[in-house]
Amino acid sequence: MLCRIASAGFRKRFLRLFRWWLLVSGLSVGAVGFAFAAYTSVFLLLSTSTKGTIVRLEPIEDQNDGTTNYAPVFSFSSQDRQTHVIRSIVSSNPSGFEVGEVVRVLYIKSNPEGAKIGSFLQLWFVAIICSVLGLLFGVPGYLLFRYERKRRRQVLASASSGTMMAQ
Repeated sequence: MLCRIASAGFRKRFLRLFRWWLLVSGLSVGAVGFAFAAYTSVFLLLSTSTKGTIVRLEPIEDQNDGTTNYAPVFSFSSQDRQTHVIRSIVSSNPSGFEVGEVVRVLYIKSNPEGAKIGSFLQLWFVAIICSVLGLLFGVPGYLLFRYERKRRRQVLASASSGTMMAQ
């Protein structure tokens, strides 16, 4: 009997911590996703567009599972006629680009080294992944809070109606 009571108390504490962890993790990762989306939006507003060329696909090996992804390396000339060679931060397998492919490049005049390929995936990948993860963690945490609140109200309502009947 004592073991059952202890395990019920442990279960309640565990669920309370778990739903807090889900909610805080979801909100935190969602906030990071929102920040990346805001950064990308500002970048798009301030950037200048030009054409660039994929010069190579740089292999990036994943140390965890041994797979190889390919990051496009592109070159472009900025308005001051300097040539810049940039490696994208987004890599994939298979690559979404081919060597020699002409791509739209976006950059801020004061920082051409921060240039990005103007494709949807290259611009929004991090914001989308963080937002989806925020939803995957935050929504279950929120639903667990709602469920516990509803359960608590039902218990209080049944306890108060039981005391009224006893009087």
